[in-house]
Amino acid sequence: MPNGSFWPGEYKPSAYASPAGSKGESVRKYDYIIVGGGTAGAVLANRLTADGKHTVLVLEAGYSDSRQVFSRIPAAFPFLFQKDADWFYETEPQPNLNNRRMFWPRGKMLGGCSSMNAMIYQRCSPDTYNDWAAQGNEGWDWAHMQPYFEKSERFLPSADFPTDKVHHAGNGPWKTRAAAFTSPVTRAIIGAGDAIGVPKIDDLNNPNTQVGSARLQSTVDENGRRHSTSQAFLTKDVRRRKNLTIGVGVLTTKILFSDDRKRAIGVEFAQKKGTAKRYVVHATKEVLVCTGSINTPQLLMLSGVGPAAELATHKIPLVADLPGVGQNMADHLACSAVYYTKCKSLEHLKHEIKSGPAVLQWVLAGKGGLTSNVAESALFFRHEDLKGPEEPSLDVVPPPGAPDIEIIGASVNYINHTLDKLPARDSVTLIPIHLDPTSRGTITLKDTSPWSAPRIDPNYCATENDRRAMLFGMKTAIKLAATEPLKGQIHMSFDFKKPKALAHLRGKGEFADLDDAALEALWKDTSSTLYHPTGTAKMGLSSDARAVVDARLRVHGIAGLRVVDASIMPTIVRGHPQAAVVAIAEKAADMIMEDVKLSGGVSRSSASGSQEEPGLEVAGDPLALPKAEPAA
Repeated sequence: MPNGSFWPGEYKPSAYASPAGSKGESVRKYDYIIVGGGTAGAVLANRLTADGKHTVLVLEAGYSDSRQVFSRIPAAFPFLFQKDADWFYETEPQPNLNNRRMFWPRGKMLGGCSSMNAMIYQRCSPDTYNDWAAQGNEGWDWAHMQPYFEKSERFLPSADFPTDKVHHAGNGPWKTRAAAFTSPVTRAIIGAGDAIGVPKIDDLNNPNTQVGSARLQSTVDENGRRHSTSQAFLTKDVRRRKNLTIGVGVLTTKILFSDDRKRAIGVEFAQKKGTAKRYVVHATKEVLVCTGSINTPQLLMLSGVGPAAELATHKIPLVADLPGVGQNMADHLACSAVYYTKCKSLEHLKHEIKSGPAVLQWVLAGKGGLTSNVAESALFFRHEDLKGPEEPSLDVVPPPGAPDIEIIGASVNYINHTLDKLPARDSVTLIPIHLDPTSRGTITLKDTSPWSAPRIDPNYCATENDRRAMLFGMKTAIKLAATEPLKGQIHMSFDFKKPKALAHLRGKGEFADLDDAALEALWKDTSSTLYHPTGTAKMGLSSDARAVVDARLRVHGIAGLRVVDASIMPTIVRGHPQAAVVAIAEKAADMIMEDVKLSGGVSRSSASGSQEEPGLEVAGDPLALPKAEPAA
């Protein structure tokens, strides 16, 4: 794809779009417009252009992840935080977390968060998908989803993790493997987990159980580089397809609709904040919104699709009253217990000089500590299985084989995303996470500017259930640390001068000596996002007032508009959602192509050798028959 730049993507909107105000045939048209070239958008761009029959335009606010060296180095991903490839979001003050505003990093580049996250590959428990289907979302059960996980994956076996031990596929474009590098202390975590009743297992992607202690698997290739969805699905050969255009460095400002407001016909976008210059493009078939659980509801609301009361507050003309837009948000909250280690950890990688040998090893051989995804091992277990006989159950009890609490082992001091300046000592962080939160948050508009961040309120730990789960996770992490073989690898004390909430303990102390009140202060002051916001454009039946899209991911009441990203999840997965988002995109691509066949198998832009104006309903097109009429 010609772009006049060394980096992938077209930098000049005039090369592929029309000035705002253009009408009729003067407007540049594509069969599909993908808003967002992130985790899901990159997959869609690949699959929808594979047969050469459909033209696709991708609009990405950031630039190529290939420009970001810290994206390519697996262990270096925290160095991307609060930089130009990060949306650098911040939440509203959280009443249940000492009224703190929480930093939320999100990837702003091709590949999106898959270019910035901790690269964990986990399909998560089948019961989650079965539950989606049970809510009326036909075709989203595990039996239907498993083939899409397999379609995308190319598992890389190793001497200590051969293919005969795993439940993986080998023919897809997206490379996965067992943790490329595992520190001695994180291997000890697995053994200690086995000793406290969380059995050591080979593969957390065995669909028969996700309960156990194991090495985590990652999307790191055979050369020790991160394999984002951009690297996997937008290869040079794919980018050269004549029917694919990728526009970078542009922000989609609103979705355009037909005069009757029943069909999405295109989008408007801009290149720079503060400029009045806008561009437009039309979609002869569909607009596909893939901007994630924060930006997707924001774009929908800015375009007039969302809760009528919220839009009226900002004087945005109503296109469709969908109360669920921006609601139902769930995220995984993580807290931290940091111990100093007796063995070498990854802490030296934070140091410009001390990291030199590791950098050289990574450059020359693609091996060593820099190939670590930091989150190297984990315990997944059910609260019900480890709790004492007198302790109450959590409100939601998953079936046997499905976890509701995770403890990650990171061979580094990971307090506050590693952003704090802390003593440079070898450390390990035990990170408890409640995987099944009952609290739900919201995304709402701060104002009507597309350049403004929306209001992000995850509403963490609003329920007693969630607070109880976090406390139990901390207690289990401390128990883990006191168990061999981990106990022999660490110092059982830590400096309590940080966090400030524990300053009253002064100097050194023992986590095991903390009572419940002190532990609560600890998790409230050290907790942070695990980077998993989901659910803000929930999939569900039209009878569900909070549902935004149907089971084919079409926005209720509007033809030609779908959402394909983590925002469609009705409930959050019990684990790490990256692989699920890719499977969602794979399934969406198939559904879109099925709908093309139902509508006659010919894209409108090529029918009879002419381009029809978008917004005209075509007989037999299922997208011209919205499930519910939008509000006037």
